[in-house]
Amino acid sequence: MFEHYRSIVISNNIQLLSKETTLDFNPEDVRNIRKLSKKKD
Repeated sequence: MFEHYRSIVISNNIQLLSKETTLDFNPEDVRNIRKLSKKKD
């Protein structure tokens, strides 16, 4: 009854809002990102 559709996000015209922005990932964030990247939808 339910169908799943794969989504793709395409972007352009990305602008830096602040030059002082940094990405702060802790080890758990990295594990979760890697886990999601391996997941087959």
